[in-house]
Amino acid sequence: MQRLTSGIANRPRGGPLLRASRPKKLARWSEAGRDFFFIIGFVMLIGAFTLQIAGVDPRVTRQFSEGSLVSQMIMGFIYLISILLFSQTSQALATLVRSWPIFLFPMLALMSALWAPEPELTVRRSIALFGTSLFGLALGSTYTFRDSLKVAVRALVLALILSMLWVVVFPQIGIHQASDAVEPIHAGKWRGVFAHKNALGAVAGFAFGVVLLYGGSVFSSTLHRLAAITVTAACLIFAGSGTGFATAINVAIIGSSMRLVTAARFDLRLPLLLVFASTAGLLSFFANNLEAIALEALGKDPDLTGRTLYWSYVLPFMSDHWVLGYGYFSGFLSIGATIAAITGLDFGSTHNGYLDILVSFGLIGFIAGTLYLGWLLFRGTGLILSSRGGVEKTFPICVVFHTIQFNIVESGFLAGNSLWPLLMALAATMLVRFDVLGQGGPRVTD
Repeated sequence: MQRLTSGIANRPRGGPLLRASRPKKLARWSEAGRDFFFIIGFVMLIGAFTLQIAGVDPRVTRQFSEGSLVSQMIMGFIYLISILLFSQTSQALATLVRSWPIFLFPMLALMSALWAPEPELTVRRSIALFGTSLFGLALGSTYTFRDSLKVAVRALVLALILSMLWVVVFPQIGIHQASDAVEPIHAGKWRGVFAHKNALGAVAGFAFGVVLLYGGSVFSSTLHRLAAITVTAACLIFAGSGTGFATAINVAIIGSSMRLVTAARFDLRLPLLLVFASTAGLLSFFANNLEAIALEALGKDPDLTGRTLYWSYVLPFMSDHWVLGYGYFSGFLSIGATIAAITGLDFGSTHNGYLDILVSFGLIGFIAGTLYLGWLLFRGTGLILSSRGGVEKTFPICVVFHTIQFNIVESGFLAGNSLWPLLMALAATMLVRFDVLGQGGPRVTD
């Protein structure tokens, strides 16, 4: 030991031993930088800080078609780094080829610029949808199955911690105000670093559910796990979003059911899964009564705050556009103005993911969506029924089932730079990478 110390002391500065240690330090810094990028990128791509970056004053009315150059530059940087990081992963080409359904909606969105009323706006929003999917692909390809889940959940919790901080430090932005130009009725509700209480509520609800389900895999400390539950619950409660509460309950029930399936004996998994599916199908016969009870419990209007009325006006506009729709994003805005003049309801979307697909891409989009969801369900169910993986393997199928239900009352499938397309792309990539490399990929540090 003394000889080794003496040898080190007598070495010239910058000798072989120091040069050998530099790659290790650089590797650690590289991993830390990569982890930082994916966590911050995730926070940005689920809709956090959109008001702050764009310099939007909530008291001033803003058009849905307006963009922010600063926001576009930041998002473009995230998309570019995502592509570069993905290109450095092992089996990148094989992953890209096998993950092809991820890009069905982005490709349709870009192609729809050919018939959209405002092609430039459609292309701009299509890039956002492409970039969101690419980020999910890069995240799921860079880390192992379990570590991808860790990064996603930690990013969600970080967004909620920042939301609580914004409520305390910048209450005029972090809390809805009576002076807001849009929906001042929500005054007093939290929106945190998001643009609306429903956005905060949806993120908080999903985070609450996954922390309950996978907190033991994500946080090594019980104290950290309890703190995460506290933060997510606080944001969920003070956002006061019915969608958020429904999301939390939905994720918890779906995840718990899937974990019961994976905990069962191998020969009982398929029968148990069929029992859960049959139960869900049976309950669907009482959907109207259950919906009325749920809406009353959540303090929601029977017409879902004007949604059902709005849907009845949207469908007649499809009479001459059933095949290709009106084009992505700008297509809906073109008919939304007419509907607003008739009903007084001025929504930025149909508040129904399936109707969004129909308006944007027509029946072609509906077929593509069915193919994407069917592909995800097939792969996710296959993993659930297999003997591979731990409790984390229920995460992708949990994402898929919840996204299917969430899009009944909200627009999620086609919302670029938002949680749902990102989660679906991540879930798809996790499933593909599990097949391609098993648990392959570098690990994130705790």
